[in-house]
Amino acid sequence: METLPEAVQPPAPAPLRPVTSGDRVELLDVLRGFAIFGILLVNMRMFFAPLYLDLSGTHWWPGPIDRAVHGAIVLLAQGKFYSLFSLLFGVGAAIQLQRATERGRPFARFFARRLGLLLLIGLIHAVGIWFGDILVMYALIGFVLLAFRNRSNRTLAVWTVILLCLPVLIIGGFTGLIEIGRMFPESAAEIEQSFVESAAAAAEALTRARETYASGSHGEILTERLSQLGTIYSFSWIFSPNILAMFLIGFNLGRRRTFDRLDEHAATIRRALPLLLIVGLATGAAVLAIMNTLPPMTLAPLTIVQTLATSVSALCLCFFYVGSIALLRRGEAWRRRLQPLAAVGRMALTNYLMHSLVFTTLANSYGFGLYGRISPSVGLGMTVAMYLIQIPLSAWWLSRFRYGPAEWLWRSLTYGAPQPMRLLH
Repeated sequence: METLPEAVQPPAPAPLRPVTSGDRVELLDVLRGFAIFGILLVNMRMFFAPLYLDLSGTHWWPGPIDRAVHGAIVLLAQGKFYSLFSLLFGVGAAIQLQRATERGRPFARFFARRLGLLLLIGLIHAVGIWFGDILVMYALIGFVLLAFRNRSNRTLAVWTVILLCLPVLIIGGFTGLIEIGRMFPESAAEIEQSFVESAAAAAEALTRARETYASGSHGEILTERLSQLGTIYSFSWIFSPNILAMFLIGFNLGRRRTFDRLDEHAATIRRALPLLLIVGLATGAAVLAIMNTLPPMTLAPLTIVQTLATSVSALCLCFFYVGSIALLRRGEAWRRRLQPLAAVGRMALTNYLMHSLVFTTLANSYGFGLYGRISPSVGLGMTVAMYLIQIPLSAWWLSRFRYGPAEWLWRSLTYGAPQPMRLLH
């Protein structure tokens, strides 16, 4: 078989390699670092209280300061930062696809291996450390994102709208069936009785969780953790469409290289920010009002409004945070102030896992047994303290090493070889 002369042989595809510091868009790292703070702010409550505390209508900390702190977290953070992190996940996937294409390497197999390892890390985290893990959901939904990698931007936009509407339609469907059932006396009595029984079961579960985490054995804590993990997965159909929608938005923006060209969009961003803030706060306030109005563990027409308002508020405030940070970083003074967050963002996985290790040790009986004793206001202080520790700690680590410990492990397993870790000075 005849071959080309050596001089004109096509070059071999360049091997895929981890992103170096010179390849990174620092704004994305700053946003990841900011998102890590918001995620901890929301997760802090679940480190020390069951996830169904709010659904049950029970108030462990009824004081005005704690109620105000919790309300502010719901308004400004809950749902907003996992949306931001999901957006950044999609942007990162688009960047990885572009790099694979430029090097002539297949993307799907590489990304699937990366997701499979993230799934493994997430399962270890969810089962062995903390039930509130999001990594498993990210990995599983990431496999769905793969199916959209060659779709047009228009198709991505259409599916984004469908996915954002899906939770509202599903909740609306269930609520409609319940409202129809209430039109018949026998069905209405059964429906109301089921709500009463659900509220009673939630109250019993609260007591069990408080006793188990604060003073139970390792086996009892594992059983309770698996129970709450099952609850999260049983409700995953509610929030997983929103995660995939944010993946698609991020993938669309990443493919357009929007974060490389933000200066071109500065005027549009500046005009949009006030509207995003007003709509985000107004719909978030509606969510809070409905939460305080609806009886616990019920589905009613107001639930549809709450679901819609939750999605709109999360989307608007997510983009408000992104746009605000992007504009602030155009000034040299704010660029310097925000730059330390980039180190936290570059070690996002390590810092996220660190939260779980530190705060489950504080909460559970095998550590300090503080479960059920940390109020929202104290949790806010602990969140700020932890983040103020992680900023210099991340900077110190990255001044000596290329990656955070968890990032190094993930990359090494993804590329099938230990990656160089220590920086050469």
